[in-house]
Amino acid sequence: MITKSIVEEHGGTIRVTSMEGRGTTVVVTIPLSASVDVAEGVAVVAS
Repeated sequence: MITKSIVEEHGGTIRVTSMEGRGTTVVVTIPLSASVDVAEGVAVVAS
């Protein structure tokens, strides 16, 4: 919950998808500035 709070405080989102036998993908988006509506910075971590 700490990561979620930090991301949301910066106007971002976290999305998690998981498929049995294929793994889990976590996508964190954080806007580059407060005036940007669409997140432009994306970090993808897959395992």
